[in-house]
Amino acid sequence: MIKKTKFNIISIVIFIICIIIFGQIIIKVFADKDIQKQKMNELSYEINLNLDGSMNVIETWDIYVQNTGTLFRTFTDTDEYSISDVNVVDFNKNMNLTDINKYMYHVPEGEFYGLETGIDEFEIAWGTGKDESRGNVKYQISYKVDNVIKSYNDCQEFYWKLLDSSNGIACKKISGIIKLPKPVSNIDNLKVWGHGEVNGTVERISNDMLKFDIKNFSAGKMLELRSMFTEKIFDTANIININMKDEILEEEESWAEQTNQIIKLRNIILTVIFTIEGIILLFGLVKIIQYLIIARKDGDGLQRKGIQYFRDIPRDGESTPGEAAYLYYFYKDFYWTDGKQSNVIASYILNLCLKGYIKIEKKDGAQFISVIKEPNDLKPDEFDIYSLLSDAIGRDSEIQVDKLNRFAKDKYYKYKKHIQNMLKNIERNLNKEGIIDRKKQRLYKNTGEKMIYFGTILSILFPCIFEFKVLILFITLPLFILEMIFIYKVSRRAKDNIYQLTQKGVYEEEEWKGLKKYLEKYSLIEEKGVFDLLIWEKYLVFATAFGMPKTVIDQLKAKYPYVFTEEYWRNNPNDSAILNMTCNPLYIDKNCSFTGFTHNITKSYNVMSLTYSSHMASSGGSGGGFSSGGGGRWWPEAGMGGR
Repeated sequence: MIKKTKFNIISIVIFIICIIIFGQIIIKVFADKDIQKQKMNELSYEINLNLDGSMNVIETWDIYVQNTGTLFRTFTDTDEYSISDVNVVDFNKNMNLTDINKYMYHVPEGEFYGLETGIDEFEIAWGTGKDESRGNVKYQISYKVDNVIKSYNDCQEFYWKLLDSSNGIACKKISGIIKLPKPVSNIDNLKVWGHGEVNGTVERISNDMLKFDIKNFSAGKMLELRSMFTEKIFDTANIININMKDEILEEEESWAEQTNQIIKLRNIILTVIFTIEGIILLFGLVKIIQYLIIARKDGDGLQRKGIQYFRDIPRDGESTPGEAAYLYYFYKDFYWTDGKQSNVIASYILNLCLKGYIKIEKKDGAQFISVIKEPNDLKPDEFDIYSLLSDAIGRDSEIQVDKLNRFAKDKYYKYKKHIQNMLKNIERNLNKEGIIDRKKQRLYKNTGEKMIYFGTILSILFPCIFEFKVLILFITLPLFILEMIFIYKVSRRAKDNIYQLTQKGVYEEEEWKGLKKYLEKYSLIEEKGVFDLLIWEKYLVFATAFGMPKTVIDQLKAKYPYVFTEEYWRNNPNDSAILNMTCNPLYIDKNCSFTGFTHNITKSYNVMSLTYSSHMASSGGSGGGFSSGGGGRWWPEAGMGGR
């Protein structure tokens, strides 16, 4: 029950996460039909710097729009320069748009405006005619900006922010060139840098031209360019009387170092992610091959004796009730069925009594358990139940059997832990005895579970933390799903040929099943020999583990009715608590019978289960790449969008 609860919680969490991910994709697909949307296929710039320190800019927009009647280009903080000579061309219709020279929220198709829309704000907007439709459109925007060059004592600087964090349109590709009004005499006198969290390059391609290329530019990101000229190129009227060359170089070197560290870290993360993904996928591929090989075999390759009835207790003196139940219920959900677990707990208590570690006695019409011996020679699973009883008794000398449910309710986490340890130790015991084949067991039980847990967490959630959406949606997730489908199909074919027990384990499994049949049919089996109550004590212990003590008691009573009479017990007194609870008429009442004992143990277990479940139910330079620094101290922020 406990393991099943844990399994269900993890499975539910993973299921919910997957539903959220796929739900967002589905919602996005269906919602896209009605929402406003823009996505830039390519944005290209042609920037011509002029001798007077101004620039002429031509932007070409190749963009997909949906339910978007107006596109716009904004500039803010425009108090230090002016924008003029605005023009917009529709490349789809090969026509110049008409300048309406007034602000409109929804601009009609074929018209545009370029004007100040507020204090230090300038906007260029134009109509697309796509208010209730979708499609690719292409426009060219041109405008002139004054005062874009700063002149210092030792250099001149072009520092311009093409797009800022207010930009609302993602771009697959951004490219452009910057032309100088005249070439520098030495190319080393021309420096260029790019700023922004982008994947791209900016470089000198000649003494009078710069070039930049960016891929997969996200909305909300910043893109700016900076160029320094250490020889005079521009005839600007105002010169700022300070030296800036060394400061600019030092600043850019610092930002470049920061960017290199970020790139290095990102590459390490990517390498780790791809390594993990590769290991997961390779693990799945190995399992697929294993299953295919197993599925081709004829049977599981293990022999059976065909035992019908078995009289002796397998590994007598060494085997425990939990081991017997595990092998008897093999492949029958021994671990997760509550009734079976409570039967096993009762059988362990009886066995501890039989071995003399605890004492069960009748007092004033009730049964009491007390610890009378140190646990020196107990197997780990037996010790777990011994510890459970010791914790329940605590500082007292004994505990009433039907009061165990109070301990189970008040200390349900302790109760649960003892049971969990018992279940783990049963499997460890059998593995140590060479009865369970661990490799086959993992192949049978854990492959799908591990692939689901680790595959989901590492293949989906881990990349998602670093926003590798393309990796998730188009590489990791499809491969993972495809592999899981293959594993599921081939494992189902192979499972009939995978038996989790060794040859020794198969023989013992047959013996335990044969013993149960023997006990069920005992009264009908003709056997010679003297009846031995001591043997029947052991039988009752294991019959309890199998969940059939009443059947065995009835079989004993049918064959030896005299043992259940007061006369027999007067003539053959016996201190055995197990036999007294079973056969002595003086014990057989509501509270002190064998049935009463097993009922109280089951009740205690159920109280713990219900309490635990209720608590569980009640209980986020000269060229190169772009650096992440920068800020455009003097220059405007710029964005683009649609409405």
